[in-house]
Amino acid sequence: MYLKQLRRNATTAEIIFRDYLIEKRVRFIFQKGFFKPFHRILDFYLPGRRIGFEVDGSSHIGKEQKDRNKDSWFATSRNLYVYRITNEEVYSGKFKEVLRNLGIC
Repeated sequence: MYLKQLRRNATTAEIIFRDYLIEKRVRFIFQKGFFKPFHRILDFYLPGRRIGFEVDGSSHIGKEQKDRNKDSWFATSRNLYVYRITNEEVYSGKFKEVLRNLGIC
């Protein structure tokens, strides 16, 4: 139920990021839920690459260290790396450079 709500209420930055992945024909899952080792929902999950992306808005300001710790633990336990991109990086188009540097598109 909560996943459906997240998908329906996507932010503008998430929609821009999603549409770019679709345009580039990158396979992804939007709002992918994981339940082990703890409950976590990634904004974007690229299963073929074992990479996740979080598009961070203003609610993450001041929580950067907590987010890094959570990402690190998740990466170690799931063998899955999480990249964080800010809304500003999406709006400016800088996220495209990040994707290119990772060899995604």
